[in-house]
Amino acid sequence: LGLMQSISELYVDEGATLSFSFCHLTLQEYMAAFYLSEQRVERQMKHFQEFGSKFHNRLLYDHFQVTLQFLAGLRKFAGYPTDRIRSIVSHSKSSSELQITLDGLHWFFETQGSSSVCEAIGGCRIIPRLHYIRLSAFDCFVLGYCVSHSSCSWKINLEDCCIGDESVEMFVHGTLEGEPPHSGHISALLLKQNQITGSGLNQLWKSPTVLNLHTLDLSYNPLGNGGSISLLRSAVGHRIRRLYLRKTRIGVEDCQALGEQLSSSSSLKTLDV
Repeated sequence: LGLMQSISELYVDEGATLSFSFCHLTLQEYMAAFYLSEQRVERQMKHFQEFGSKFHNRLLYDHFQVTLQFLAGLRKFAGYPTDRIRSIVSHSKSSSELQITLDGLHWFFETQGSSSVCEAIGGCRIIPRLHYIRLSAFDCFVLGYCVSHSSCSWKINLEDCCIGDESVEMFVHGTLEGEPPHSGHISALLLKQNQITGSGLNQLWKSPTVLNLHTLDLSYNPLGNGGSISLLRSAVGHRIRRLYLRKTRIGVEDCQALGEQLSSSSSLKTLDV
């Protein structure tokens, strides 16, 4: 019982007692997920329904969160009906649009591009519910992985998520991780009010997921001099239709380049500086 630890307690009325517990909560969560993964799909779905009925209680939801992540990695939702997979990773009832949460992204990531998950969400437009959430660099890596391996179009709002250049770099690494094909793409990316500089933007253009980007909001980021020029020189810059750069501290050269792009480009329709 190397995973267990014994606890001796002394009570006045009952005398000494000996009990056992897991050395760490993570071990208990993994063993619970392993138990569920060995059950028939119907029984696993029944447990998910029981969890779902209790998810209105945030404290209880957090208690099961790691267990569900372990289960996603162990089982990869193989054999699950399409509608059940969608209900697990998304809070949306629409058949054409999925409002996926950060938890759903982590479940998708743990399946490592499971074909059953990709098939379940394929063809949907995905809108992650992430704005105003403090995202870690790893959260951004997970987001990048899920976008790249989904075969879907994504509209992503990351407003005020405390994202800096490191998180952008991790996002790009996530989009390149794993086996191809990397066919998911982002149609709109809202990065308003973060801490992204021109250096972070240079990293972003390395991701294949932004090649079809048509809306980009970088307002209230400290891009600095030359921050927008890297965008205009990239392949993405020639496809952007709506660009928002309010309060980004860009320089005179940036403004001149933007003016030239606006007058010569057939794609850029909206520019807000």
